[in-house]
Amino acid sequence: MPHITGKFRLCWPGIILSFLIMITSAQASNTFFEFDLPSQPLTQSLEQFQKTTGINIVYAPKELANYYSPAIQGQYTPRQAIQILLAEHRLNAEFISNSMIAVKPASAVQQLPEMTVTGTPDPDSPDNRSYNHSSAFSATKTDTPIMETPMSIQVIPKALMEDQQAIQLKDALKNVSGVFTGNQSGEYGYDKFFIRGFPNAGSTQIYRDGLLLPRSNNDTFNIEQIEILKGPAAVLYGRVEPGGLINTVSKKPLDTPYYSLQQQFGSFDHYRTMADATGPITSDKSLLYRLNIAYQNTGTFVDLVDNERILVAPSLQWKPGDRDVLNFRLEYQNDNGRYYDGIPAVGRRPADIPISTFLGWGGDNEYQKQQRIVTGYDWTHHFNGDWKITNRFSYTNLNYKFINTYYGDSLADDNRTFTRANYHYPSDKTDAYATNLDLTGRFTTYGISHKVLLGFDYYRKDTHAIGYCCNALNGFIPTVDIYNPIHADVRVPLQNELNDYRRSSQYWYGLYFQDQVTFFDKLHLLFGGRQDWATDTRASASSAASYALAQDKVFSDSKFTPRAGILYQIQPSLSIYGNYVESFGVNNGRGFNNEPLKPQTATQYEAGVKKEWMDGKFITTLAYYDLTKKNITTTDPLHPQFVIPVGEARSRGVEFDISGRITENLSVIGSYSYTDTEITKDNRGNQGHKLPNVPKHAGSLWGKYDVTQGLLRGLNIGSGVFLIGKREGDNANSFELPGYVRWDALVGYRWRTSKTELSLQLNVNNILDKTYYDASPAGATNIYPGIPRTFLGSIKIAL
Repeated sequence: MPHITGKFRLCWPGIILSFLIMITSAQASNTFFEFDLPSQPLTQSLEQFQKTTGINIVYAPKELANYYSPAIQGQYTPRQAIQILLAEHRLNAEFISNSMIAVKPASAVQQLPEMTVTGTPDPDSPDNRSYNHSSAFSATKTDTPIMETPMSIQVIPKALMEDQQAIQLKDALKNVSGVFTGNQSGEYGYDKFFIRGFPNAGSTQIYRDGLLLPRSNNDTFNIEQIEILKGPAAVLYGRVEPGGLINTVSKKPLDTPYYSLQQQFGSFDHYRTMADATGPITSDKSLLYRLNIAYQNTGTFVDLVDNERILVAPSLQWKPGDRDVLNFRLEYQNDNGRYYDGIPAVGRRPADIPISTFLGWGGDNEYQKQQRIVTGYDWTHHFNGDWKITNRFSYTNLNYKFINTYYGDSLADDNRTFTRANYHYPSDKTDAYATNLDLTGRFTTYGISHKVLLGFDYYRKDTHAIGYCCNALNGFIPTVDIYNPIHADVRVPLQNELNDYRRSSQYWYGLYFQDQVTFFDKLHLLFGGRQDWATDTRASASSAASYALAQDKVFSDSKFTPRAGILYQIQPSLSIYGNYVESFGVNNGRGFNNEPLKPQTATQYEAGVKKEWMDGKFITTLAYYDLTKKNITTTDPLHPQFVIPVGEARSRGVEFDISGRITENLSVIGSYSYTDTEITKDNRGNQGHKLPNVPKHAGSLWGKYDVTQGLLRGLNIGSGVFLIGKREGDNANSFELPGYVRWDALVGYRWRTSKTELSLQLNVNNILDKTYYDASPAGATNIYPGIPRTFLGSIKIAL
């Protein structure tokens, strides 16, 4: 086998010689090699990489002289190994052939012939339209590959969101097993999901770049990918719901210029304009920027419900040297629309009325407005190739005000009449602060490698609300016939009629640790724990005077929660794992006399198998779990308007996920979940019932084919089905949401020159126009229909 050792400089003779070698060299890129390299200067690691694999490394020694590489031990393909060696630096590795790799700093200007050198991947390159990711941050807060992580974690990449034209999080998360929406259709409410059987409260499951976003309502345009960590995540993130955690990863600046403009248009007067611009500010590319802007003005399939959204999201990245990176971001989002409260159940099924029916007043003075500002930063300093420290901070300011109609708890005995009431909050404000400090490092003792994490975090959320709640204003608002609703302006309560003054504060801080231990390059153990200190403060009254005099009710608690996991790599591409996790959560709602509620707790046992195929381009995960949640709130039998934490429920199930690229042209993502839930303790007669909004069986399969050769080059087609089984509608299991199968498809065309790409795309969702229902998160009076057949077109130009 021809083989040439030594360092190649970026020059024409070396390039020509390397291409001659490529013709006769054996293919090594798919072979696993044994690596045992310490943390050392990167140039030394590259020399040893070259000797181990027989693959030549093309680089300029002076440009890499100050870089250090992390330690690497175990069996990896050349592609996997080079990614680990370069992961902590702004360097590019380009496989020119099976026998040569080019490595260059992102700031380098000179380019090799027939290869693209960019500091970060081109968002529109074929490699970045794949559905697979080999690593995710959320499960361990370290750079651990998914195949070495003893947890179930799934990633939704930007490529999939673009292919499916996902606008809301629920549009993307339908591809993940065990995750079900609780969102309202046609309404910008808070993001709500059911994960492994349990709901989130809108403020305890959605994270942005590892920090909690309160009362979140996310647009997907400035999100690069979505990571879903299944099961309790309290050890690393604090008071989080036990079903799982959703972490949205924001787009980062790129060090090569990129500009795009996109226009969406579709059914129900949907119009959405998006612009993305990024690139270097300074000539040495140490200062980068990115600006995402989106404007949406859309109607919906529901009568009288339309929405307008403005999103502006600038970000900066500053790299003053090789050891420090600072990212700063700002997000402004303004939503202006109308609240939609769904339709009721009649008997055991949703009412047989058109899904377009709006049962609120629908007058010109009925509105829902949200303005959110999120600002924050993350800063990382590398002490060397093994140790680094990261500090993150986020501040959220949310102003929410609305006038809408409250339906009441049930239909009248005639099964057609609702009592309606006014629901008016001219002021509902939230301020939230989140920060953490993580120290991560690697070291080896007696041949055993350790990857450690030591961290501290703090979170505080303050909410103040003033409004009018839940009365019919002396009969001014009449009842509504669900089969013949009448719409008119809502009467706005006078200032002296306001009757709900509330404020609450919750804050917690925690210390956590984690050690990932590797024996024999195959056995990976994870140990971790967290000590939490949490405080809730609440006050409410029916008048401003009594509110001012109200004594806050304060509840403080502390708890230690452990986490342990084990994973064995039978082969580098085949892993079996198990874990045990405990959780410390939040209980929302109010106890009698404003008594704070005891926090939720949970425990989970999980086991599973992970398998990579096709050199890591395709991954499958099979998991079994048993999860029990305690201190669930139930109605206070002595004071029915309040709650007490005495409930318990369990969820057991099997989840199967696949994602990635089967061939260079075909990308696939799919899922299946079997979820068996039961309320095991309850004081309302619900013991033994199923948890609501969670089907026993659910699945999805989506595929996309890109034509890369011939006359049809640039054409891409995709199609998928999404299956949801029947679900109980409430804890009492008093009604059902029927199961359904939804069929979606896309057709698109990409035309690319050396500098410009034009993309045309058409998505059709619910092709067969089936009537179905997303969720009933508030019970029998709030069932949200799914979208009917919808067309969504897009034109995009990228430079």
